[in-house]
Amino acid sequence: MPRPRTAIQHYNAVAGRSIARLAALSDGVFAVAMTLLLLDLYAPARDLVNTRVNIWRALLALTPGLLVYVMS
Repeated sequence: MPRPRTAIQHYNAVAGRSIARLAALSDGVFAVAMTLLLLDLYAPARDLVNTRVNIWRALLALTPGLLVYVMS
């Protein structure tokens, strides 16, 4: 007579079968989150950036958004 499965054995049997689906789901969630973070970044206006100093100022203004993107 076979022994009844415990809850842990049943969970491991189910989780072992669907690990590829779980990985695909987490990849999809990560891709959506990264896309939403990227949509918040924008290039500075061309007429405001005409010298090197203005370029550095514009990049410095974008630093908080870039930092959040890089950290995530």
